[in-house]
Amino acid sequence: TDADARFRVLKAPTTGVRDLLDHWNVELSAAARDLLTRLLGVEPSSRPTAACALQHPFFNDNREVE
Repeated sequence: TDADARFRVLKAPTTGVRDLLDHWNVELSAAARDLLTRLLGVEPSSRPTAACALQHPFFNDNREVE
């Protein structure tokens, strides 16, 4: 149920983003999923800085923005 999914997000924050995306059937690349998981970490000190986030493989796939 939705309540169970929300509880799992609160109980296990390191996998919560992945569980939530799976629950909502969000289709993302592995790189996008990894970046979101890192950016949305519960502990602020464990989140990457903006400069570090921009070095993530998600931004280095050489695709042009349309």
